Amino acid sequence: MSITTDTIPAPYLADAPYGPEPLTEEPDTTGPSPLAAACAAGTVRLFRLRGTGTMRRLPWLAGEALETAEWYRLRVDQGATVKQVAQQCETSNATVRRALNTLALMDEITDGLHDDLYAEDVTEIVFGAEGGEDE
Repeated sequence: MSITTDTIPAPYLADAPYGPEPLTEEPDTTGPSPLAAACAAGTVRLFRLRGTGTMRRLPWLAGEALETAEWYRLRVDQGATVKQVAQQCETSNATVRRALNTLALMDEITDGLHDDLYAEDVTEIVFGAEGGEDE
């Protein structure tokens, strides 16, 4: 085995015909969703209308509850079923499912998808039940 001391100099980045494209995307300066800010502040309460006609209050997850829900989502994204996650955490399937649904709704609100439902005088927003989510 022979070791050579000859090296080939790398081309300067400016001279290279390849490489990363310059970033052209401007940062988002619009700020947080006004509905998300109101929910986080506690001035707007969220509810889900169940198929039975009753309403379930949806919490705005923060702190440990948010971390737990994000962990549930990570496990499901890794291929675990809701039932497996519930068994691992020694909780009910419904608790895991509700946390995942609430986290998904929070993502939609944070992305501004429901800002059309919000005005300064709104204190409650009711979301309809979707298939299988009315328990």
